[in-house]
Amino acid sequence: MHVVQTARRDSDTGRSDQCRRWRRRKDRLARDTIALGGVAVILAVVLILFCLLWVVFPRFLPTDGARQGKIRTRPTRFTKGTESCSALRLR
Repeated sequence: MHVVQTARRDSDTGRSDQCRRWRRRKDRLARDTIALGGVAVILAVVLILFCLLWVVFPRFLPTDGARQGKIRTRPTRFTKGTESCSALRLR
C-alpha cells in the first residue's frame, strides 16, 4: 500500500502544533485532577475507617466486672407505697 504524503503549509503546521500543545495541557490537567480526586477518595475512606474504629474499638475491650459489686448507690428519697411515690405513678 502506498501512502501519499501531502505538503503542509507553514501556517497549518504552526496551528496544529499549537493545538497539540493545548491538547497536551488539557490532558495533563485532566490526568492530575483525576489523580488528585482518587487520592482524596482514598483519604476519605481511611478517615471514615479511623472514625469507625475510634467509636467501635472500645466495645471490644473487656469490661471491669470486679467493680460491679462495689458500686455504691444512694438510698432513694421515695419509697414504695408513700404519698409522694403514688403521685409519681403513671395513670
